[in-house]
Amino acid sequence: KHALRLDPSLAIGWLNLGKTYLELNQPDNAKLAFEASLTLNPDCPDSLINLAGVLIADGSFAKAGELLGKSIEIDGNDTRALYLLAVVRFKLNLHQESIELCTKILSTDSCHLNSLNLLGVNLISLRCYPAALETFAKATEINPHSVDALSNRAGAAELMQDHTQAIEYYEKALALAPNHPY
Repeated sequence: KHALRLDPSLAIGWLNLGKTYLELNQPDNAKLAFEASLTLNPDCPDSLINLAGVLIADGSFAKAGELLGKSIEIDGNDTRALYLLAVVRFKLNLHQESIELCTKILSTDSCHLNSLNLLGVNLISLRCYPAALETFAKATEINPHSVDALSNRAGAAELMQDHTQAIEYYEKALALAPNHPY
């Protein structure tokens, strides 16, 4: 950190420092480091995405969305930016936009488990329960040990009054992670 203060032109150093702070669970310091990196290189997708991640965790969804939009302008196929923007859109109750972003990711990576789960949760928010259940079924086929996919599938089955399937998948999730915050 001292060396970076002496030579702040090392934008990549600020980026790496921010990542290290994240590893140490120091988001405030990470945010400052990512901001310093962006001051020196405002078009660095990694810094934009990492700062957006810190802002999402802090609940600053609109600002995170701006940064992710800029990152996507630079690289429209960056799955990390697309997924985080889908999360932001979901948090802002912009479910159709979130669904479109998840669908874009899944068009190039049909096994992107986080996008499948987020797509299904969006579909539940829109009360499209059969489509949500189908999405979670695909997620559990891809990874039968994903506690999130299993519990989401159980929840969708429950919403469709399929209690037998709901019990089956809740039990599978609980067997894998009995302390998971369902």
